[in-house]
Amino acid sequence: TERIKLLFEQNDDPSIKILLTTFNKELVFQLYKWSKELLREKLTFKTINKRNPHYEAKLEGSTHPNLYIMHFDILPTRLTDSDFKKQNYYNVLDEYAELLILRTLIDEYVAENNISKTRYKHILDPRFILNEYVRIIYGMQVCTRKGYLNTDRTGRGNRLKKDSRQIVWNIIVKYLTDLSEYPKDSFTTIRHKYFKSLTPNGANSHYLNHFDHILVDEFQDCTQTDYEMFYRLLKNPDHLVVAGDHAQSVHLQNSSSIPRQQGMGNFDHIHLNGSYRLPMWVSHGVKPLSAHIEKGKKGTPLIQPFKGAPPGARIMLIYGNNEGDLALKIIDFIRIYNVYYADGWNKSQDKKPVGITVLEKDSNLCYHINKKSDQTISVYADTILKIKGLEKKCIIWSTRLLIDDEGELYHHAYTILTRTAGLCVIALFDDSYKRFLKIVDTLEKDFISHWDNETEMFYRENILNKSKVVVAEKPEYD
Repeated sequence: TERIKLLFEQNDDPSIKILLTTFNKELVFQLYKWSKELLREKLTFKTINKRNPHYEAKLEGSTHPNLYIMHFDILPTRLTDSDFKKQNYYNVLDEYAELLILRTLIDEYVAENNISKTRYKHILDPRFILNEYVRIIYGMQVCTRKGYLNTDRTGRGNRLKKDSRQIVWNIIVKYLTDLSEYPKDSFTTIRHKYFKSLTPNGANSHYLNHFDHILVDEFQDCTQTDYEMFYRLLKNPDHLVVAGDHAQSVHLQNSSSIPRQQGMGNFDHIHLNGSYRLPMWVSHGVKPLSAHIEKGKKGTPLIQPFKGAPPGARIMLIYGNNEGDLALKIIDFIRIYNVYYADGWNKSQDKKPVGITVLEKDSNLCYHINKKSDQTISVYADTILKIKGLEKKCIIWSTRLLIDDEGELYHHAYTILTRTAGLCVIALFDDSYKRFLKIVDTLEKDFISHWDNETEMFYRENILNKSKVVVAEKPEYD
């Protein structure tokens, strides 16, 4: 937002057009607020849509918006001259609906083709198929059967042989055919169609070279196609500014990269010296995770505690032999450490501590905490992708929920732990995912604490010195 302020100070031409976008709805609103605070004397701001975040601002005398602040998913319905404008997003499939459709289509395909569920279990998973479409078919523009069977699936972890690829390709084709017959769309299929329309003879050719500057926050999970879309929307590819953290690339991991167009200048890399919002003790604690990610992707800066950051508390490990027991311990921890809430927690004023988030969406643990706190604490479950780019006052990492791609474990854990601006809890269970426990073992020992003797005993028996092999193996499946 400071960069945008500088652009308007240097250029008050009413024809200038700047796009600011990101992938998180809540973050769009924060970017709008910061931009308005910085530019309220120079631009007039207008809210276009709060539900699907879209804000605009004009210079005095301008006949069109000079600053567009939008959620990335709605770009195809706003920057368009085609039927995309008719998409109001009330009928767009959310991820849950996509997975249900894919589950049905996978079962149909297996039955029709007598596929062995045991042999191909690793690919007959709705989330795997969906991610393969998003990250390879759309993300790398691999749009032919021949191309998919032979392409290098960069960043996708487990290698697939051709018979597995053929099955995946057929199911994706079946899925896209099914959507076209509804007709229905997902956010990715809309974006895919929009990208294809951004050509000299396409339906949205008017928006080629439309913006003078594009700024993208939380760029780390942009696909190669997303970058190509930005370049098509820009007049000058040198005027692309992206901000983010490669270490938080929970989808693309070490393959995340920013492509360059022919004739572009070199990127000007500006590395932050440290995180000024991440508590200092947490920053010290996760340093080994940062070092591992930096080793896998050269150029990713090692996290450094920022001198002006709040000290915070050490990362707290809390074990419970059941959900109720664990919930009570977490409640006690939050109450005792409430001093680390920047907004304060005044029980006499009946002010609840807010911003307590359980990741990754452990709804059962969340339910028990809320129930046993007698409504004095408000906790909710969420996913990393939804809160990426935002900090929460207290993060509770549930280590018992699996993720889609085991090759992403380090990025996943690092992103969760660095979302806190106050307290950080690692919830430990008897059924905690063993690979997550190995990652817990890599944390800097001087900057973690055990809540009680029971937790320390669990740590010594199940975690300590068990981290010799942390990265998931990448077998070559049949």
